[in-house]
Amino acid sequence: MNLIELALTTYTESNAERADTEDDMAREARAEFLRHARASATTNLCEAAAALDWRYVTDNLPDDVEEARALLDPVRTEYLRYRVDNAREIAALELVQPCAACRTDRISAVTSLFQLGQLLNEEQSHVQEPDRNADQEPGPLAALEQLENTTARVARLARRLTAEHPDAGLTVRFVSLYENEHGSGEPEIQLRAENVDAVRQVAAALGAEVKLHRSEARYGTAIEHADASATYDGIKVDLTGYRTLTADETEALLAEQNQAAETSAGGEG
Repeated sequence: MNLIELALTTYTESNAERADTEDDMAREARAEFLRHARASATTNLCEAAAALDWRYVTDNLPDDVEEARALLDPVRTEYLRYRVDNAREIAALELVQPCAACRTDRISAVTSLFQLGQLLNEEQSHVQEPDRNADQEPGPLAALEQLENTTARVARLARRLTAEHPDAGLTVRFVSLYENEHGSGEPEIQLRAENVDAVRQVAAALGAEVKLHRSEARYGTAIEHADASATYDGIKVDLTGYRTLTADETEALLAEQNQAAETSAGGEG
């Protein structure tokens, strides 16, 4: 190995070692932060709060702010968050209650189990279904009230699925809601998964059948699409995902297509 090769090798290996060290330090820092979050949940609430699925959050945060979150329940939208503002040296345990209708979050400091119960009770009273008596005429805001409740149900389901399947890469593509003063149509949500295996995973949890189809092989590539549909809690859920076929799979598909084309041409002759 000459001097140039030796220098380049040393530089590359040093950078790789430094990157590994930085990754290890970042993982340890995240783990330490989660330990602090669980300790705060235990001190302010109870062991059950510490046992929730706490996750370190990095997206859409101000500078110098770290945060960990834990859903209270997969079917609900509320979550606890432990947030630290390093610049101001302030740490807080808070309850976040998203409002799907107004698109804002109600954020309340949580210092006791009693206070948490009080906040959840207020939210439950606020979002409970309107009292629709068959003998009563709907109120002037009936359609809007029903829309708010349906939106909250759809949002809870979407959050539940993304929380239960974090590796599926679920993205909400489309939501359809229809309400009027006398009732509602079936809400629909379309989700895109990261790949075909992810569609299978989520579909199995919903009890849905996965349908596969492949596109024509063109320019040496072909795509396999996976689709599934189910109705859950009165909400229609459509799943879709795809993957690029391997070179061998594409070659086999192309051979099948050529054979079918030749057979068709022979029959016409």
